[in-house]
Amino acid sequence: MSEELIDEIEQQLQSVQREHALSDVAVAAAIQMFVRTGQFPGESTEQPDVAGALLKTAWLFFLRAPANQPRYLLVSSMHMNLVMSGDRQLEVLFDELRQQQQEQPPGEDEPRWLTDYRSIGAKPLPDDSDEQDETIRRRFDQARTLLEEYHEEVLDFSRQLIDELADQFDRDVEQGVLGPMAGLDIADIDDPDQALDEARAAQRQGDLDAALQLYSHVLEQLPDDIEARVQRGILRATLEDLTGACADFDEVLEANEDHLVARLNRALARHSLGEVDAAIADYNHALSLVDDDAEIWTNRGIARFSNDDFQGALADFNRAVELDDSMATAYYQRGNVHRVLANVKEAIDDYGKAIELQPGFTDAYAARGFLYLQLEDPNEALQDFDRAIELRSSDPQLYYNRAYARLLNQDLDGAIEDYDRTLKLDPEDVEALTNRGAAHMMNGDLEAAAEDWERAIGVDPYYPTPYLKRASMWIATEEYEQAIEDLEIALQHAPDDWEHRSEVEETIAELREDIDE
Repeated sequence: MSEELIDEIEQQLQSVQREHALSDVAVAAAIQMFVRTGQFPGESTEQPDVAGALLKTAWLFFLRAPANQPRYLLVSSMHMNLVMSGDRQLEVLFDELRQQQQEQPPGEDEPRWLTDYRSIGAKPLPDDSDEQDETIRRRFDQARTLLEEYHEEVLDFSRQLIDELADQFDRDVEQGVLGPMAGLDIADIDDPDQALDEARAAQRQGDLDAALQLYSHVLEQLPDDIEARVQRGILRATLEDLTGACADFDEVLEANEDHLVARLNRALARHSLGEVDAAIADYNHALSLVDDDAEIWTNRGIARFSNDDFQGALADFNRAVELDDSMATAYYQRGNVHRVLANVKEAIDDYGKAIELQPGFTDAYAARGFLYLQLEDPNEALQDFDRAIELRSSDPQLYYNRAYARLLNQDLDGAIEDYDRTLKLDPEDVEALTNRGAAHMMNGDLEAAAEDWERAIGVDPYYPTPYLKRASMWIATEEYEQAIEDLEIALQHAPDDWEHRSEVEETIAELREDIDE
């Protein structure tokens, strides 16, 4: 990352800020929203020059900078929050970035997800401006997917970063680098208003642990402070203490049952805890207060879908897209309902609409590709899985499904290659091992087929399918006694309602007759 690149992006951003009267606060808010959702707010960002400048700035701070120094995964968001609060200026962030040019090499224990994230940010952008914008959007989709997939590991890494930043903070205080207010001990803050201000500041800066302690300090002195309790609940949920979060939201809602923020956050926490009926009850109450919010309808639809209330979910998603026809998530979720209800055309249409609204919507490509597999349309399925893999190359399930599409297309080598990739990412995927063995057999490589089935049996000796597949090889080579042995083991481990049971029993009887003859 060169200083010239930083200068170029800063100058482009300043130019559109002057031309379109965009404040630093508006720019930081737009970038934060894009990083989280893939979308920009407001009409002004629909201008190509504005969108281009914002995209490149977002790329610089949230992808390119972390490729050099992983701490920017957290620091960039903290900095943008400071800009949004009016405590910093964008030019200061660019200046700091210029001073951080030394690349931090990967450590021996660097997690795989972080290496993948850094590789996304390290890739150069194409020269063409339009291609740059599309490339940046695609890479952010890849990055968001990666962070979602490795949520727990990312959370642990963020906590570690916060601890490291806190240690550095303490050292700076000891050395007098920071002002006297920065070194205050929480226990020494007697004024609840001051503690609340400190908590808000820590939360804006991304120091979640400190913010949590400060809100708790406020509540020790003022147990009925609604803001402190709501914010502590939100922080607890963010830090995966869902039970503690619900306890805080319960307190707020006992005092004010119509507190919408507490109600909605408790619904999300309850759903995550598996308390789906309780979550739906919270969404019902929220919708009695506000019935024109598409996101609430979508969230209740997701809860109803997980509760197998497919018609209720469908009604909720219909209402969501009626309120906001640009909400890609609502179309995607409605597509899932249509898929379960066997409304294949409607599901494909909804997945297509989600993709149209959000071209980097990996799950929509994957879901539509799977539907095309069910329709035995491998060419359409391949196109969707190709795109999904381009966006989320670390997902073994995508390679597994594309392998099946390639099998339908009689591309045995391609299918085996995809099973190889699946197993590289998930070496103990027993179904991938079983199906790769079948593909090897179809390709005439019986030795490789037998090896895969043996590995599958080693991973899960109670899974009947590898025995069934291996028996087919024994039958083909006229080794009937070994085939019977595998088929009997398969029957022993298979459930009573196994779809192949009667067929296998008939095959065993026929093989015994052949042996007797």
